Amino acid sequence: MPPNGCKAASSSAHVLSNEPPATVHHASGLGAWNTPAPLALSETSSQTFGFMRKDSKSRYARLAVEAVTTTLGPMPVDQFLDVFLSRQQISQEGIPAAARAFEGIRKLEKEVDFYAPLIEAINEDHSAVNARASRCPGFVFRKTCNSADQQRGKVGAMKSDIVGFAARHLSLMDADSNDPDSMTDMGFAAVYIEVKPKQTMDHYRDPGREDKREEWRFALPNYSGDTEGSNLDKEKQDFGQNVAYAAEICARQHRHCCFSISLSGSSARLIRWDRAGSVVTESFDILAEPHFLCDFLWCFACVSDPERGYDLTVKRAARSEELLFSERIEAHVKTQMMPTPDPAAISTDLDDQALADMSIHYLRRSVTAIEITHPMVPDGQPPTHSRRLLVSRPTSAPLSMAGRGTRSYWAVDVSTEQVVFLKDTWRIDIPGNSSNLYKQEGVVLDGLHRHGVRHIPPVLCHGDVKVVVEDEAGELQTRSDKFQTTLTQNFLDEPWVCSHALLRLRSRVVKRTHYRLTLGVVGFDLLNLRGTAELLHGTYSAFQASIDAYKLARCLHRDLSPANIILHRRLNSDGTPQQGMRDAYLVDWDLSCNVGHEYSGEQYVPSMWWQFASANIASGSKHRHNIRDDMESLFYVVLYCGLLRLPHNLTPTPLRMTLNSLFDYYQMILGDEGLCIDGGSGKAKNKANRTYTATLSWECAGMASWMDTMLDFIGPIVSTPPSRRDKWHPDDVDKYWSGFLSSTELPLADRVNNILQSPSKFGGIRPPKALELAEPPTMASSSKRTFEDPFDSEDPPPRKIARKGGRTFITRVPTQHVFAEGSRHAPPSGPRAATSRAQSAASQAPSVVSYATAPPPSPTPGPSLINMENGTPAADLKPVLSNTESYGMETLGDAKGKGRVVVATSERTPDANAGQSLGHGTAGNKRKRGDGGDKGTSNSGGHSAGRLRADPHSITVRGICKKAYVDAHPNATLDDFNVYFAGLDRKTLAVYEELSEKKKADRRDQKAIEKRLKNRPNRVR
Repeated sequence: MPPNGCKAASSSAHVLSNEPPATVHHASGLGAWNTPAPLALSETSSQTFGFMRKDSKSRYARLAVEAVTTTLGPMPVDQFLDVFLSRQQISQEGIPAAARAFEGIRKLEKEVDFYAPLIEAINEDHSAVNARASRCPGFVFRKTCNSADQQRGKVGAMKSDIVGFAARHLSLMDADSNDPDSMTDMGFAAVYIEVKPKQTMDHYRDPGREDKREEWRFALPNYSGDTEGSNLDKEKQDFGQNVAYAAEICARQHRHCCFSISLSGSSARLIRWDRAGSVVTESFDILAEPHFLCDFLWCFACVSDPERGYDLTVKRAARSEELLFSERIEAHVKTQMMPTPDPAAISTDLDDQALADMSIHYLRRSVTAIEITHPMVPDGQPPTHSRRLLVSRPTSAPLSMAGRGTRSYWAVDVSTEQVVFLKDTWRIDIPGNSSNLYKQEGVVLDGLHRHGVRHIPPVLCHGDVKVVVEDEAGELQTRSDKFQTTLTQNFLDEPWVCSHALLRLRSRVVKRTHYRLTLGVVGFDLLNLRGTAELLHGTYSAFQASIDAYKLARCLHRDLSPANIILHRRLNSDGTPQQGMRDAYLVDWDLSCNVGHEYSGEQYVPSMWWQFASANIASGSKHRHNIRDDMESLFYVVLYCGLLRLPHNLTPTPLRMTLNSLFDYYQMILGDEGLCIDGGSGKAKNKANRTYTATLSWECAGMASWMDTMLDFIGPIVSTPPSRRDKWHPDDVDKYWSGFLSSTELPLADRVNNILQSPSKFGGIRPPKALELAEPPTMASSSKRTFEDPFDSEDPPPRKIARKGGRTFITRVPTQHVFAEGSRHAPPSGPRAATSRAQSAASQAPSVVSYATAPPPSPTPGPSLINMENGTPAADLKPVLSNTESYGMETLGDAKGKGRVVVATSERTPDANAGQSLGHGTAGNKRKRGDGGDKGTSNSGGHSAGRLRADPHSITVRGICKKAYVDAHPNATLDDFNVYFAGLDRKTLAVYEELSEKKKADRRDQKAIEKRLKNRPNRVR
């Protein structure tokens, strides 16, 4: 029944499928079951596999960038209420009067002062004088800003300002708190309110009557760099935080959409979020027009659960079902985790202890049942009416709001009591496409099986999720002809939509349909490998699957990653697990396409595959994907897993830099064609001159031989023997790989965890997949709270650069570095290394990746300032290419604001001590000095365009070193100094450290003298 006297509204089926309503009534509240936090958070591959910052600041900035390109508005408030909340069909009987409803917030200036008046105005008033019914009956609003949801850890999580919970769910929430009334649990949040004290802090800006909506920036209007950098950064943080709350609710609950209220002073907006994007209303003043907010709260309480966003195909599992789930999952974990014949070699591995823990897949009292009705089954299998699957903790879940929103589960089929794999996702649904692109993944897999493709998982059932409503008797009714789809894309052509030319909303806001796929293979991903043998045999199986699909079915996978190669241990006929290595299967074919398909910008969004994309694909060019791209991706999968899991010679610092440069770096560029991605320079350099692998040596000789051979196949260099040239072809690679495995004995159990061995070196950046831990990295609840990082620079953070008319962006640029021979930074010597270094110097690309008409010249490495033997500049330092890169900040364009904007890069900027640096410069007609760059010339590219400046009064090691370098090299640039500083050996650094300590002591003495003089009493003559 409707809560507390709300009159019944018509069914919400039209909200899910954009069709006329059916003759059904309210749901009684079966949804909103909390989904426990998952192991891996697959917002992007940087979260799952990347070694970049995992704190809230980097995440909020990224979410803000994503949301700018998926936000539609400003929608008229009346239309919003009528379309999404069926206002015209809801009775107003019993609704409290709206006049002066929110008068309590008038003249308030502090954000914290808003909470109590708002909550009092919404919740039921029990006072004898002003008794009033709730404006949102059946829901209770709480101040949650002081009590974070700790589902993802105690250090930080989600705590929106005000959250509305269904009264029926309060008893299910964890009340283990000193103040239960302020307890935050986003797994049960029904709606939330984000409060800012001033109207100027609104994340959106409505156009005026004379403004052209096709040229108007509606979401994050100052995003183009029109404001000071610090202000823009704060805007992005606030906006991204608001997006994060919606993403968290939809990740933690089984939903197809959610609602929120954004309040800036007395100006409010209503927002509906789904996997295609968000629809935002015009701004309205809740003091002058309180009826809009009152109508929203009343309608929200009166509509059905599906209209509020809940998926009624999901229910709570019975207690007996939970017992069945825990027993079957525990047995399957033990089967799959059975060690190799040499268990002593890995018995102390912390990963095994974590993976064997049931908490990865099961959380007590958090088991739900998913009903799959009328699913599609493969050819030859009997049709089934429905399947009931039990799930608990997902192995992966999304952190972004818009997108595929994929959640993966180890599930138990109630009818067969078998453990199966369930993939729950929102697929792009574009009818009429001629290639495999955007087809149902189950259909693609069925086709691969028909063509005889090897190492493909069996499909049990699959299909789009149907709309479920509840009739008057409380019985659930499935609309067999209606499916759960997004609605945001339906409003792209509305006259009120602001679509600035840079955004190209149509390329991002697309129809998505809720889809579920059940597979018969359930195992651990490739990072759970036992040793070199399982890595190379498992990836060879994935290679065979890719080649078979290419040759037999004319299909390309396009999404190769460690998470998409599943290791599964089969059972013998007597039910006992088979010994030896596990079988490998290639899964996740939802991004596959037919050979020769046309370019689509959607494929270049950084997703699960970004870390492992080929150099050509990662470059952002309109390169048509081919089989060699899949083969190159598989090579990077082997390299990544080896760096994390196998013994090698890299210490933590160069390991971190290699991972960052080869796998993590990308740029999100906002241009005329929409949001596109650029990166892959590290991979291109490594193919050309072995920049990052020349100094890498493996403990396993077989792994070293395979890696060297494959590198020569991918990118031959001068030292490559003729027998390995022109071999980057599927048949040649297959012949070598199969022969190598049959003739080479590889270790079965030589796995190590190179990340856990040095946890302090990877603090705050470790991806959950690298650790295989049951708990994901925590997200700080405030942008002011970040992880401590051993690579933090001693220098103050760089100033933001922003100016009117220009476009500010960051590019990451390769540089040459100078290392003293024998220093801890210098790569090992040897014939192969020497050859590689010579080629590196000869084929080094321009230093700056610039979008100006001509790139600036590469910086010239500077000599050492101090020779430790005689005190003169060292002349014997040899330039070599190291595992390092630097950053440059450029401002391109003229006063009219022409140019491209790079809006985000990899989240963390390690300092020069870690082999990386940050440089600033500007270009254009109007100029501001960058930190470390002069004005430059009007035609320069801007990257450290001017001479290096140094503070003569600096007392830091870097500052003193910079001053000495400027004195010796007056025309040097910041790049030159970064090259020099990154190559300093220990003895030279010790000299500067001694000078720094002496200057610090002198400054302390000087301050003490000044303090005594200041406090000395005046003498009267």
